[in-house]
Amino acid sequence: MELSWDLKELVKDDKEFNYLIKKIESSSKTIEQFKKKLSPGISKKDFLDLLLFEDDIGEINRRVGAYVSL
Repeated sequence: MELSWDLKELVKDDKEFNYLIKKIESSSKTIEQFKKKLSPGISKKDFLDLLLFEDDIGEINRRVGAYVSL
């Protein structure tokens, strides 16, 4: 029995792959904005936004990383 990977579960096609790469590249601007807000007095909203952003971009990085490694 031959096993094979279905990479479409990670990235559907080249168009989606390019979109994800652009999203990763553009995330550096958002990271810079969050860096300016990091302090002991950061608002709860800004901290939650930072956590949600990190979760989203982390998931994209994992998908792209898994895709290119297979």
